[in-house]
Amino acid sequence: MQIVAISDTHGQHHNLPTLPKGDLLLHSGDFSSRGRLKEFQEFAEWFGSQPHEHKIACPGNHDFICEREPDLCREIAKENNFFLGIDEAFFIDGIQIFCSPWTNYFHGWAFNAYEIELVSKFSRIPVDIDILVTHGPPKTNTFIDRNEEGEHCGSQALLALLPKLTRLKYCVFGHTHEGYGVLEGLKRNPWDVHHEGTFINASLVGGKDCGWSRLDPRREPFVFNVPSWKDKRLS
Repeated sequence: MQIVAISDTHGQHHNLPTLPKGDLLLHSGDFSSRGRLKEFQEFAEWFGSQPHEHKIACPGNHDFICEREPDLCREIAKENNFFLGIDEAFFIDGIQIFCSPWTNYFHGWAFNAYEIELVSKFSRIPVDIDILVTHGPPKTNTFIDRNEEGEHCGSQALLALLPKLTRLKYCVFGHTHEGYGVLEGLKRNPWDVHHEGTFINASLVGGKDCGWSRLDPRREPFVFNVPSWKDKRLS
């Protein structure tokens, strides 16, 4: 299965070039700027119109309407032919994907919680998932969770959970715009592997040099492949 991953479009989705082809399109949150219903409706129409057979979006801290009216937003997503993932799993051709929108508390934005609360939020993640879609990164103390001030904004609670996710192949997120890129595996130190999965920060808006609400033309969606039941039947 070919998967296309994007994040943090902040209402700028209509300015994106044509997305790469794939079987599954993932969005890791912050599809809106202010989290209004109209913003979500406009995003939903665009996202649902993409040609990928399967589409899943996980809200972020800007997407207030998804926290205030989750059932309404799920219905809008359904009408537009995609799934809105809020603390739930999806099975597509034998691949299990879990979406969690929670991030560290920051001035009371949507889906915010303190680390002690995040332990409970992330405990909902099944241990046998293949792909984890979160809005925020784990606290890796690497470039993928570092903000423009040089602070590491990822979650320690999410980091602590990773060794239990023994089947996890990809963790896809955004939130820290400056952290765009891929990290292959996490290590506590050179001889102790914390997790061997691939960690993708798919934020498409830029950092300080580009403007937080502007798409960075140097950034592209990420494309990766995960073997599915369908692939195995065809092989």
